[in-house]
Amino acid sequence: MKVLAALAFVVFGACTGGTAAPTAEMSPGPTVPTASAPPSERVSATASGLSDETLIKLAKSSGIVGRLFPDREARIECVINGGGPAPGIQVRGMCETSVARDAAGTPTVVTFTEYWEAREFHYADEPGAGQLSHSWSFTVDGNGRVTFLAMSGNFPPQWVK
Repeated sequence: MKVLAALAFVVFGACTGGTAAPTAEMSPGPTVPTASAPPSERVSATASGLSDETLIKLAKSSGIVGRLFPDREARIECVINGGGPAPGIQVRGMCETSVARDAAGTPTVVTFTEYWEAREFHYADEPGAGQLSHSWSFTVDGNGRVTFLAMSGNFPPQWVK
């Protein structure tokens, strides 16, 4: 488990500029440097605020998650490219993007989740059968500011060195 934590720190640190080490549940996370929504789309954080597509685009611009995930709320088939000796591992899976809007005045949560079968890839301490997953969540306020909220789940294939 210590090896997993150290490897996760190295990978996550590279993605966030070394500002935080991951844990099974991280909250609150570092503010992710990203562009805010264009002035024409800046509104107060209400249910009628930014479109789902704009929220997703802003969250993806954090640089923490790649182009693997849909640009709209959906679950699609995907290939998760991992590390390892060239050309690296490729794990078939499902990639999902979801948007959760709360009461007026609270930030919206955008979550990116990847699912794969353990028989395709699993870390040594994880189950070798069944479905595994990993999620990254961000809040996006009504002005388009993105903040990393949490990550959870199994060791993702793209973290393989």
